[in-house]
Amino acid sequence: MSPTSSSPSTPQSVFLRDENEFSPNLDRPLGRKTSKKQGKDKNSLINDSEGSITTERWQQRIELAHAKVERQERALAQHAEQLAQQAKQLIIDQKRNELEEKRLALQIMQTDTTNMDPATAEYWENLKLETMRKRTFNL
Repeated sequence: MSPTSSSPSTPQSVFLRDENEFSPNLDRPLGRKTSKKQGKDKNSLINDSEGSITTERWQQRIELAHAKVERQERALAQHAEQLAQQAKQLIIDQKRNELEEKRLALQIMQTDTTNMDPATAEYWENLKLETMRKRTFNL
């Protein structure tokens, strides 16, 4: 065979099917690139056909954004109110604890140890000393 008469490695003509012919690829899903391209084409067609997003659509978006901001502000105000109430309750609890400590200290200080046995009397005297130390009586 001569080099001019050899068959080419690639075909010279390509057989194209009619659109009406059955193709086994029709049932297959689109590939990523093709589906992305079609998605972009749809978006560009929508924007091109409408010219731009209508004023009504922008108005709807603005109203939705305002409603979202209002909801967030209400939630923030509600949270701030809860924090304020918790702070008030904390102050009340602290005052209640201080009063309870004062009541117990007064009860300890007023305990009469004259009629107690020596071990019990010593215990109460130590409690009195500890209470006075807490009250900054430097003893």
